[in-house]
Amino acid sequence: MTFSKIVKLPKTISLGIKNVTKQLKTVWIFSSKGRIRKKIFGDIYLKTTLNLLFIKAKNKTLLNTYLSILKLVFFGILKDYFLFLEMRGTGFKFEIYNNLLVLRLGFSHLVKKKIFAGIQLVVLKPNLILLKSFDLQVLTKFCAVIKRCKPLDSYKGKGICFKGTVKLLKEGKKTQQ
Repeated sequence: MTFSKIVKLPKTISLGIKNVTKQLKTVWIFSSKGRIRKKIFGDIYLKTTLNLLFIKAKNKTLLNTYLSILKLVFFGILKDYFLFLEMRGTGFKFEIYNNLLVLRLGFSHLVKKKIFAGIQLVVLKPNLILLKSFDLQVLTKFCAVIKRCKPLDSYKGKGICFKGTVKLLKEGKKTQQ
């Protein structure tokens, strides 16, 4: 396999995980926290020896892309990712029942969302929730699913957003006198 002039040797990543296997176009990463599956497109060569993972690719940009994806995965296995979501608005609440996240959003019905595998939820306040996972991609996807239920309103500032999000409110209709 050939490399560009800048990348002459295979890049290595030290691992704190049990096993890495490649089957066809999929890489499986097993750890004590669970397993992660990443799809691979293009010509990538992976080899594990002792506690190292060797990555080779014909294309330098493809190599760097998969290297950064795998670094995020390995960081998540060593230290979990976490995000805070908050609800803004009167009467809006987060609740957890069994494996469901129940959202009270001021509708005539409750919004129920199944919690994805590998995600832990902690309700800190009725309107503030902590989401924790070792897989950043799954975590951000679940946050997007929740935020889509009630996006942040640009006039009143009500809805679901990440904690600390600053939303500039639009000016309402002006009345004529």
